[in-house]
Amino acid sequence: MTRFNSLTGILFCMTAAGFMSVSCMDNMDDESYLGSLSVTVEAPEAYPDMELSGLTVSILSTADGVQSTQTTDDKGTALFEELTAGTYNVSVSGTYEGTSINGVDNGVLVESQLTAYSTVSLTATTVDLDSPYYGLIIKEVFYSGHSYNYDPATATMLKDQFFELYNNGDKAIYLDGVHIADAWTPATADFESAPAVSMREDPNLDHNHVYASLVIRIPGDGDDYLLEPGESFLVATNAINFKEEVRRAAEEYETTVDQTQLSHIIDLSVANMETYAVQWLQDQGRTGNDYFDLDNPDVPNMDNVYIADPYDYFLLDMSGGSLIVFKPEEELTDEDVMIYTYTRDGNVNEQALMKIPVDCIIDGADFVNNMESARWKRLPDVVDIGFGYIPNDDGSMTNFSQRRKVDAEASAKAGRTIFQDTNNTTNDFEPIDPPTPKGGFNY
Repeated sequence: MTRFNSLTGILFCMTAAGFMSVSCMDNMDDESYLGSLSVTVEAPEAYPDMELSGLTVSILSTADGVQSTQTTDDKGTALFEELTAGTYNVSVSGTYEGTSINGVDNGVLVESQLTAYSTVSLTATTVDLDSPYYGLIIKEVFYSGHSYNYDPATATMLKDQFFELYNNGDKAIYLDGVHIADAWTPATADFESAPAVSMREDPNLDHNHVYASLVIRIPGDGDDYLLEPGESFLVATNAINFKEEVRRAAEEYETTVDQTQLSHIIDLSVANMETYAVQWLQDQGRTGNDYFDLDNPDVPNMDNVYIADPYDYFLLDMSGGSLIVFKPEEELTDEDVMIYTYTRDGNVNEQALMKIPVDCIIDGADFVNNMESARWKRLPDVVDIGFGYIPNDDGSMTNFSQRRKVDAEASAKAGRTIFQDTNNTTNDFEPIDPPTPKGGFNY
């Protein structure tokens, strides 16, 4: 049951009336500021006769991040009572015949003394068990960067971004030729001043594609990079030990490093590969950023496929990176690049983006700026139906990474760590501080 927070109530009353009235104080006593939300689910097209009871329904208040969870009854309904009036995001998840079932309804308004109704249409995620990439998932993504508070002389700053893949299946996977891309949207940096149409809503786009600003590829001839079940593959922007980098910078600038703060700094020298684009960009007559984009000669480099202007290295979107892992049937070329035109703050802008066919995507994880930014999801529902965010995010430098949750029941059966994979970032990932490259779990 969601209980009312007195401070939230005071702010709500002040917002509604402009001041704290006597009647509003009375309302805090009689709880007339509370409302209800009734959620009803509809069976997916693939399973029209499926049982609708026992599905997990979660609602999230966009005002304070408070989450409540219930399960559906035999009519596919879940009722949430005594909710603080405001806007809520609804997420439904479950399984049916081994298939993930998901649904979302964002921005549902709950009003005082009224019951709001949400109808969630469910989708079923089909999984190709015979795919050579079955079980390949995104385990963790660190896109926001470490806080300046931990960063003498910008020793870390944006240099320590990383993502980690994981073999969640029961067969070995060859990673040679697997691509990773960061999907793009025109408003990730500043939602308040960017009333541009969402790319997911733009009728002029082909929605059989995802549009990326950055694309890299794992090199190899087909049998060079084997990922066994239960193993991970870490790719760092810079594969260096940032703990040592911070210590070195502190000595150089004669500052003191707090040991508690230093415990939040990560060591990326354990990376399997790193991104590096300085020479690649220079070969094209472009400028490589050799201040942020460093090359560890002891760690192999990813292949660069596409870096859009004005990017000058593989920099994930600090306001919410949306990563996809995919294997195209044919090599991507300049013919796969399109110019996207959009209006932001009354100005017409253009961005060159690479088109990624949805049907070649292996996994995706969608992160946006904050809990109210659902419309700026970048990935289609068939790839990922939900979204994650960093709590109280100010846009960047938060120290939080996004890490996939462990499926305790599946892990116990398998005798090794199995991560939750319901095709719903809302349910599958959680923000953590500090990040845990190649670690953090013991089922």
